Amino acid sequence: MISARDLDFLFSWRAPECQSILSLYVDRKAAVGSWSPAELQTAVKGVVKDLEPRIDDADRPLLAVATEKVLALLENGPRAGRSLVVFADVGGDGFWERTLMIPVPSQARWGPTPSLRPLLEVLEEYERYGVVLTDRTRARLFTIFLGEIEEERDAFNPEPVRHAASTGTDQARTDPQRRSEAHSHHHFKRVAAMLDAMERQRRFDRLILGGPPDAPHQLRRVLPKRLVPRIGGTINLPLEAGAPEVLRETLAIERDLQRTRQSEAIAELETASAKDRKAVAGLEPTLEALREGRVLKLLYSDGLSLRGRQCESCGTLFDDSVTSCRYCGGKTHPIEDLIETMAETIAESGGRLEPVHEAAAERLGELGGIGAFLRF
Repeated sequence: MISARDLDFLFSWRAPECQSILSLYVDRKAAVGSWSPAELQTAVKGVVKDLEPRIDDADRPLLAVATEKVLALLENGPRAGRSLVVFADVGGDGFWERTLMIPVPSQARWGPTPSLRPLLEVLEEYERYGVVLTDRTRARLFTIFLGEIEEERDAFNPEPVRHAASTGTDQARTDPQRRSEAHSHHHFKRVAAMLDAMERQRRFDRLILGGPPDAPHQLRRVLPKRLVPRIGGTINLPLEAGAPEVLRETLAIERDLQRTRQSEAIAELETASAKDRKAVAGLEPTLEALREGRVLKLLYSDGLSLRGRQCESCGTLFDDSVTSCRYCGGKTHPIEDLIETMAETIAESGGRLEPVHEAAAERLGELGGIGAFLRF
């Protein structure tokens, strides 16, 4: 998993003067099995080969050194997962590696800081989900993040539940039935309390309810009111379902929710920016809001690539046409990926970013391909 401490380290990592950091994202295009060291080396060499023509001739020997360092460190056993993320510097001990169960487009960058845009995008795109499978007596709790599923607690039966007898007088049947219903209500309340505690520990952003047909409805009735808006959907699965099945059903709901959420966000952005209500659309207004520290959430079309420039004195970002800073008069130097620099600045200050896809991306394209919701 990727922790807040990991991100703090990556945000602060700077290569020494006249040196660079190699950033590698390698998509295996398969989510099962393990990569052997030989497969890893072949994949890494292929991604680096695509990078070589894009860097200065003087940097190529240093790139070769960084690549050899990565290849040597990856020789230590196979790795499981769909994608590999690696950052390595030329000298010293700087090395960071993670495998992910989700796809990240293969690419390599060479620069004074780690290239974090692809990593930040998947962290935003794949929310942390809580999943509960429950019936009237048992429950199983899971968390899902970045394509990985972890069971929080095995199936449990907090109290035995006696079901109503099928024979006898009406009174004899009624009392056991009431006790059974009371036990079930107590069980759902206990599950709701556990979910409440998980959410307060920031164990999930969304919640999916599952189990036999009536159980999610019964659980929803006793959930704390603040959790109800976090419900993303329901799945009809037995308590005995395996983790891979739970993950598959949940990811299908997540994809549908993402498309809906992004369409709603762009519609809101369009209306709010037109009325100047804590939102802007288009590159220039977004850059200005970023300079003022007002960006709460950046939205941009998936795959959008923009070159830009940055002031060498005050750090202000501009589009590619600005050669001197409008604010301090300093010189500007070129930025290969303006969106990446914007995204890292926003994420480091506690803001969020979201690349939008499909119909939402087309609609955002009509607004300039980029926009932001603002803090003030």
